[in-house]
Amino acid sequence: MKLILAMDPDDISPTEDLMQEHGLLNRILLIYEASLPSLNTKLEIIHSCASIIRTFIEDYHEKNEEKFIFSAFKAGHPLRDLVGVLKQNHEDGRKITDRIMSSKVEVVQTAIPEFLKMYRRHEALEDTVVYPAFRKLVSKEEFYQLGRQFESEEQKLDHGFGDYLKMVEQLETDV
Repeated sequence: MKLILAMDPDDISPTEDLMQEHGLLNRILLIYEASLPSLNTKLEIIHSCASIIRTFIEDYHEKNEEKFIFSAFKAGHPLRDLVGVLKQNHEDGRKITDRIMSSKVEVVQTAIPEFLKMYRRHEALEDTVVYPAFRKLVSKEEFYQLGRQFESEEQKLDHGFGDYLKMVEQLETDV
């Protein structure tokens, strides 16, 4: 017999957790956008943002999406192809982040608009299509257990969401 714990009022759902992380990414996208006109003097800020994207968004957030959310859309599910595109976006995004981390302003100048265009659509599709569909694929217990698992995994990181949020807030003041 499996013991199911009742949802704690302080629990956050896995999709709410991921959407908060999308909010953090969106704030970085705004920094990227604001920095483009004066990129020569903002390269250090851009690189700091790219570092946050690499460590928290790509190496943590996207790995959770791929392992737990995307994998739930099995062959034959109507959203399986979309999930495949979103996973490819993650791979493409990592390559663009590499270019954004370049010391060559011309490379960064072309990479940022690509990143902005891809990730704005990407996040919107996850938030409005994939996450609501995922919620219907799993039981309530599985759904909230995944939220607790995300929180537990985040506690193991050197820096969690709150730490990165403070870093982004500081970078916003520097733009």
